[in-house]
Amino acid sequence: MDHASRALLAEINKPDRYPAEFDIESVRASGRDTWLRFAGPVNADCSVEELAINESVSARLYRPLWTGKPATIVYFHGGGWTMGDLDSYDGLMRYLAGVGGYTVLGVEYRLAPEHPFPAAFNDCRAAVKWVLDDGVLAGEASPDLFLMGDSAGATLAAGLAIEMIREKEVELLGICLVYPVADLYSPHETYPSRLEFGDGNYLIGRDGIDLARALYLQPGQDPRDPRVSPIFSEELHCLPPTIVITAGYDPLKDEGRVLAERIASTGVVVRQRCFESTMHAFLSFGELPVAIEARDYVIRELDDLAAGRCDSS
Repeated sequence: MDHASRALLAEINKPDRYPAEFDIESVRASGRDTWLRFAGPVNADCSVEELAINESVSARLYRPLWTGKPATIVYFHGGGWTMGDLDSYDGLMRYLAGVGGYTVLGVEYRLAPEHPFPAAFNDCRAAVKWVLDDGVLAGEASPDLFLMGDSAGATLAAGLAIEMIREKEVELLGICLVYPVADLYSPHETYPSRLEFGDGNYLIGRDGIDLARALYLQPGQDPRDPRVSPIFSEELHCLPPTIVITAGYDPLKDEGRVLAERIASTGVVVRQRCFESTMHAFLSFGELPVAIEARDYVIRELDDLAAGRCDSS
């Protein structure tokens, strides 16, 4: 692990940073504090507009102040479907807009356990429909649109892309899946990285994955539903060109790799890269050099897809 990631992880792992007993609001507050504390410098080269998609879904629209690119990114935040918000991802959204030149819509969907599956999925779908029908891309015959998310947000992005493309509701330039939760069904032993890095010392762990599943899914819901576990989808061929980002010290590393391989096996163009020296959620921690490296890599890959340079690599 690189020095900066190791130091940040040590700070996050201090015992006094977490509530003594589980309480969802305390956990959310602790997670928000972590995201904000290590967000890094804020890029000011973009405008920010608060939006209401509907009565349940709020969003934040970022536009570059300079002459940016014609494409739009709809971004779904991580947090195990139970935590995360727009403020926690403000630094990353500003980077994609102010540095990358993209118009970015960050979506704040409803959280479990108060709003279990499929509430988050439906909220994110509503946000994409808003972009196409009423928002920044309304009226465009061939809208230039990417879906992007990290962790649970990547799962939402993958499931939405499959379903909305299948239903002919959207055409996408591509999707970017950052350390996706790809499999909520299989035992942890299926993926060596869950065993090696899942003890809870690398930001997330096996117990946290189990808890997120228990809070997100209602009794009787199938964890193999491709909207929850895209690795089980029989329609991965529906996906547009796909970028998959993983981290070397992440329990989710192996399922992200397997998902990328399964998508590629259908003939879809896949760009896959593992940032070996760091851990889960690193893209949000803008004070890490590896986070800036990865953000710039994502921007270059999106640029390639937008320009039609989409060979596998």
